[in-house]
Amino acid sequence: MGSFLVLCREALLRVAGAPELFLSMRGTYTASLAAVSMAGYVAGVGDRHTDNFLVDLTSGALVPIDFGQAPSQLAYHIHVLFDCLD
Repeated sequence: MGSFLVLCREALLRVAGAPELFLSMRGTYTASLAAVSMAGYVAGVGDRHTDNFLVDLTSGALVPIDFGQAPSQLAYHIHVLFDCLD
């Protein structure tokens, strides 16, 4: 995991070009990672690894992708989530 963090930091530093933009991108990455992690946990989506994410190199936002998750399963998880919130 340590080498992934170093590679991620180096990639964001290279793309950002300026320290202020790097800090902004790092903050966006961190916030989106937290949001995606919590949403995935609540929805019951397993199988989280680096192959299931893309990073938007303009903002630093983490974009979850999972081509193995069927839309009907995702709709079921969302329905169950909203039932639990009621």
